[in-house]
Amino acid sequence: MTQIEAGTDQQAAPIKPKTQVMGILSIIMFGLTLCVLLVGFGLVALAYTPTRGAGEGAGNAFLIGGSLLIVSAVPILIGNLIGCVFGIIGLVQKNRRKGLAIVGTTLNGILLLVYLALFLVLTFNVNRW
Repeated sequence: MTQIEAGTDQQAAPIKPKTQVMGILSIIMFGLTLCVLLVGFGLVALAYTPTRGAGEGAGNAFLIGGSLLIVSAVPILIGNLIGCVFGIIGLVQKNRRKGLAIVGTTLNGILLLVYLALFLVLTFNVNRW
């Protein structure tokens, strides 16, 4: 048997899927935006905590709380959108595992929807407080 014949009997090794870099980045962006969301809403809650009566302090707390909510909106929305993009890129890549990309895209999508719902509820219910 020659070398050529011996080489034809061997099967090619299966291609192993590569690491899930985009899925990992998507989950990291979820964690970062979740931290910003919690810190932002925590600061808003502290600003709305009544320290004085319902007099002049209430107007200042509304101004501070609204400002913090608007300032925290930008990094949260950008972080969630970047996380969703990373997850979608991880889903469309070939020869890659897709588990972490699915998890990252789902978590970022859920957090984005929760944040938008909270933002709308707080925005449209301000007059009721």
